Amino acid sequence: MQPFVIGTLGYMYTSRPVPVADAEAFNFVFDFGAGVEVFRSDKRSIALECRYHHLSNKGTAEVNPGVDNLMFKASYSFGR
Repeated sequence: MQPFVIGTLGYMYTSRPVPVADAEAFNFVFDFGAGVEVFRSDKRSIALECRYHHLSNKGTAEVNPGVDNLMFKASYSFGR
């Protein structure tokens, strides 16, 4: 069993304003989370993870609704 933490930070540019029409096409994004990976053998594992994700234009437009999500992930890895 192996616990882990994960995080990303960056930006996103789309062809139209996101998430609403009065927002910006350029947004900042970040997420962070934690999980655990259980190794079933040398080549197989099961991972469970929870992440918090945020998207916002950080006030670069008059409208800044921001989007917050909580995501859960389960994955199975085989053959490395």
